[in-house]
Amino acid sequence: MPSKLVELILKESKEGKLKSFPISNSLLSKNIASYALSVDKDALNKKTEHLKLQVLGHKYVDALLRKHKWFVSPSMPETFVWNILRLKKRKNLTWAISQLYILFFTRKRCVQLSLMVESWNENPLFKKRMPILKDCVQVFRKMQKGKINVSNVLLPTLFAQIDGLISDLLVSKSINWKANYVSRGKNKDGRIDVFINRKFAIRNICRDDTANELILKYFFQSSDFGKPLAKPFVFNRHKVMHGESLTYGRLENVIRAFLILDLLANIEGEGAKDKSEIDDEFLKILG
Repeated sequence: MPSKLVELILKESKEGKLKSFPISNSLLSKNIASYALSVDKDALNKKTEHLKLQVLGHKYVDALLRKHKWFVSPSMPETFVWNILRLKKRKNLTWAISQLYILFFTRKRCVQLSLMVESWNENPLFKKRMPILKDCVQVFRKMQKGKINVSNVLLPTLFAQIDGLISDLLVSKSINWKANYVSRGKNKDGRIDVFINRKFAIRNICRDDTANELILKYFFQSSDFGKPLAKPFVFNRHKVMHGESLTYGRLENVIRAFLILDLLANIEGEGAKDKSEIDDEFLKILG
């Protein structure tokens, strides 16, 4: 993305002109053209340039996050997107993006993490798991300044909850699967294949295609004991839970696990379009 465009987007966002707009909610994702036709044209024309900048900014941030194996979860504020954009000129983007996430979730005694987890109380599928998840938050908060690597302790627990919640979600919707995780055959009937291919709609602004890539290509990536992963990345459920990986204990991986849980807590329906597809269609409508 050209530097001048990035600067303009950041200027507009700072002035409060780039407000959150429902460009990726479940209704719009099903029929973006019908939604656009129902919008007041004069009001839309006045906002067109601001909306174009917002969508272009999102597309750039999506690509950046995908490259560095992150995504913005539904409970995170719109302002976080523009904070990522501000990192564009950093030399070590991988470190800078990770630090931005760590600071966001750990500052002020982890208030943002606590609020995010508390919001999951509204989801019936999470009810029986909330004592475990709240314990994880308390451990995370208390051990931030200690000598114990809290990530070594928390990640296996969070991974198990992600695993169980995906199964609970599919069962609640009477969705069947055959293989336990990702199918290695052509049928793509594994539990995670089915979860991704259903294209669940997500509440609020969510870069769901970016999240799916992290979940499918890395977190549930197929693994054979004693052999390296096809796409090397320590954030892998199988290598950790089967006791093969011993270097997974990093703070950013704990945060990634919480982000996946937040995504699962905010699923609304099925058949949604990918965020990138919605953005492209929206840009065409805006002209």
